[in-house]
Amino acid sequence: MDKFDLSDITIAIVSFKSEEIIENSIKSINPKIPIIVVENSNNNNFKENLEKNFKNVKCILAKDNVGYSVANNIAINNSITKLVFIINPDVELLEGTMDRLIEAANKVKNFAILAPLTQEDIDYLRIHDDRFKDESITEVYTSQLKGCAMLLNKIEFNNISYFDENYFLYFEELDLCTKLVKNKKLIYLIPKARFVHLGGKSHNPNISYEMELSRNWHFMWSSFYFTTKYKGYFYSFFSHIHKLILYFLKSFLYLLLFNKKKFNIYKNRFSGLFNSMLKNKSWYRPRV
Repeated sequence: MDKFDLSDITIAIVSFKSEEIIENSIKSINPKIPIIVVENSNNNNFKENLEKNFKNVKCILAKDNVGYSVANNIAINNSITKLVFIINPDVELLEGTMDRLIEAANKVKNFAILAPLTQEDIDYLRIHDDRFKDESITEVYTSQLKGCAMLLNKIEFNNISYFDENYFLYFEELDLCTKLVKNKKLIYLIPKARFVHLGGKSHNPNISYEMELSRNWHFMWSSFYFTTKYKGYFYSFFSHIHKLILYFLKSFLYLLLFNKKKFNIYKNRFSGLFNSMLKNKSWYRPRV
């Protein structure tokens, strides 16, 4: 097989009202690498400004907020390269990251996903995983990873779908990794490839509370859906029912205490979980 190089990579970034943060992410990427940004809105100004300021960027407007899974699938399906590097808009790549990933891609045969790490990841793993105590190690097999930065090898996805589009937010990468492992595909962490993840900064700060409500709703919906998908409905029901009761009681408590913010948070956790138990679609959208 021919060796991979930078011309084999497309960067995919899913955005939602990320105007204030995404440009720093794009500036950290080699300008020779094509970037596909899928914006979960109909913001033509956002598209025009990005494509004007960065000649290697193609921005696709999803027209509506279709969520992380659908938007990533749009980006992957619009790429023409063998590899797609998915990153969040609040991720910045450190110098040499792409070179380290290419080196690993050429060394590790038949990989499905390679993932760089943050310094915080490395510090944690050196305490909890003996494999990372060897600082010379170049790749480590894993069965799961964080979805904020991961390099997909499209060749290994023959007859395997990418992201499950039933998820709107959360558990998408865990679902993808679980599916790959079940199909005996290989996933590796690449300790020498590094990035910075600002975390929770991928949207404009003036919508932070509404995004927090959305995260709480979708985390519980996706948790129940994922567990049901791989362990069955009854296992998922009995492993989540105590949370449903807890969130109902907490929302009622904060209603009595006139704490509107915490009431809405626990109400959304209850609603997301309850809707997933009823097998309703992941319908909640941020009200922005």
